Amino acid sequence: MGMPKFKLLVFIIVFLFILPVSVMARTLRVVLDRDYPPFTYIDKDGNLVGISVDFWKLWEEKTGIDVELIPVEWAKAHQMMIERSADVIDTIFKTPAREEYLDFTKPIFRMTSSIYYRSGIENISSLNDLTPYVIGTKEKDALIDIALAQNGNITFRLYKTYSDIVESAKRGEIDVFIMDDLPANYYLVKYDLLYGFRKTEPFTVNYIYLATQDGNKEVLDILNDGLSKFSQEELDNLLKKYIVTVEEERYPPWLPKAMAYGALGVIVVILILFGLNRVLAKKVKIATEELLASKEELMAMNEELRANNEELEELYKQLEESTGLIWKTLETVSKISMLNIDEEDFLEDILKLALETIPKAKAGSIFIIDEKSEDIKLVKTVGHGKELEGLIFKKGQYIVTSEPIIIKDILNLERVTSFSELYEKLIRYSQSISETIIAPLNWQDKRFGYVTLDIINNKNTHFNDSDLNIARWFGNVVASFYAIRNYARKEGIILNNLVITLTKALEYYDKY
Repeated sequence: MGMPKFKLLVFIIVFLFILPVSVMARTLRVVLDRDYPPFTYIDKDGNLVGISVDFWKLWEEKTGIDVELIPVEWAKAHQMMIERSADVIDTIFKTPAREEYLDFTKPIFRMTSSIYYRSGIENISSLNDLTPYVIGTKEKDALIDIALAQNGNITFRLYKTYSDIVESAKRGEIDVFIMDDLPANYYLVKYDLLYGFRKTEPFTVNYIYLATQDGNKEVLDILNDGLSKFSQEELDNLLKKYIVTVEEERYPPWLPKAMAYGALGVIVVILILFGLNRVLAKKVKIATEELLASKEELMAMNEELRANNEELEELYKQLEESTGLIWKTLETVSKISMLNIDEEDFLEDILKLALETIPKAKAGSIFIIDEKSEDIKLVKTVGHGKELEGLIFKKGQYIVTSEPIIIKDILNLERVTSFSELYEKLIRYSQSISETIIAPLNWQDKRFGYVTLDIINNKNTHFNDSDLNIARWFGNVVASFYAIRNYARKEGIILNNLVITLTKALEYYDKY
């Protein structure tokens, strides 16, 4: 063997001996927070998913280095790095305290953090306002040191995960917490608290890094080299998979139809009321002309003039009421798409508007069907005793109809012999009902419940076909309200404000 070949062999042997043991002998062990959506979280099937999971899969393809992901609670992740039982910690902020025992890569993503507080609390705009409150935060969160640096009098309650913090807020155990904005928005939506909490402007801006133990230059070089293999487009695609943007929202095919149907209903009612308005205006004009024509006979027709004058005042009153009813209809029906409106307030407004539109009806109620048990619950009543709200009728204890119908003497004992206790409560807190319209809350093939309108203690007054049609329309309005709200709760598109927040939170991040 020649000398050049011998030197080459020696060089190769020495090179193999000096390669990092962690790369040659085992996979790269990466510890990360198991509860940091959308970067890492456990899905409904118990799998670890998120931006970081996809990032490390792509990392393995680009570098050829196997990676073992270790999802743990955040405090334990730090302890594992101190004990050197992991090579890398993911999704971590750089702080002076952490730099004492960790080396950091180049920054990857930009992250903002804010104060979140219950909507009923006033005058919280900065960390200096937090002294009177117990503040929820996660163990080993960098936000603790950042907050204490600005206000050393803050009292914290520590939780193991972000999910634990928001669940505690939902139970009313804390009213204020600090959190990174992306995970906060995720959990506020998940636990239906998006409109129950407000947020300040971000009190700090940080970057997400990868880190290894202080002095572990081999692993640090491997991490930075791997990051350099990612293009901007690849990082963008990782984000787009988990971050919904305004342009990427997809509405179900029936939603525009529901909105159009509601708008059409508004137009129909407005046209009816406008027509009534025109008729009344014409009557006013005719009555006025008759009064002017009879002026010369004023003395002889004094009694007739008084009667005509009363009729004129009544016509003006009806005209004013008709105009007011148009604006009330516009205002109430426009609330269908307002996802933050209180459900009980909306139902009460609808019932009051229905009673104004059909004056012969003096009371009304709305019943909602339980999808699982098919029981029906009286959720709102106007004109009857409020003690009736919350009553539940089993299947078979209520009238089922697919079209609006008129029922006379609905509380007649012969109809309710099978549930005497419920009947006793109905009789005690209901007014004497002469006649009832029952209109279903139908949307497509789904029935949400019924709306009822009652004539009270008047055997000589009756509903007609026009009243049935108006009741049908009010049923459709309430059904549209529930259809839109059910979809928003299931699919999460109530998040226009959240979407904008998510987009802004990630639109500024480092090129890595």
